[in-house]
Amino acid sequence: MAHAQLVSPEDQVRIGRAGLGVVFTHAWSVVNPPYDFSVIPFFERIEGKDLYRDSYYMRNVYPTASIARLGGIVASGSDAPVEDRNPRPFHNLEQALTRANPDPAIPGVLNAAERLDIHQAIAGYTINAARILGMEKEIGSIEAGKKADLIVVDQDVLALAGKGEARKIGDTRVLRVVFDGREVLARE
Repeated sequence: MAHAQLVSPEDQVRIGRAGLGVVFTHAWSVVNPPYDFSVIPFFERIEGKDLYRDSYYMRNVYPTASIARLGGIVASGSDAPVEDRNPRPFHNLEQALTRANPDPAIPGVLNAAERLDIHQAIAGYTINAARILGMEKEIGSIEAGKKADLIVVDQDVLALAGKGEARKIGDTRVLRVVFDGREVLARE
């Protein structure tokens, strides 16, 4: 499944029981008033400007952590070229952790209870994506016998998340790419 923007609590349980895979584009799981004003009224009445009050919508929008906790497989995508022409995996990784708009002028967090931790977010791009593809024995983690696909980055995203600096993860640059055991990109 993809584009699971609003998932009822009952369906979250069903997804978990069935062990289904759900692909989320975390760039969408942020406070975005113009977009939210165009969507939330389809689900519930809006009183004044109080878009982000405790409500059914706010409790069930992009329920990534709940689906993972209930047994679903949470993977990550980019929605490129719709959200942005570039897939921006590190931007999306940051958003999975913060659920805050990258523009500091737009305050707030969209359904903070559904933030992923850094390990869950990385798994969404690696082993969980491989599981959804049915290829977890070939790709998705660094293990003997699997394809040697990996990247080297310019900063430690685990340390950034651990220090409460997840908002810097989106600035991460890829320095090297090894694909199927061959280096295909190297930069300084």
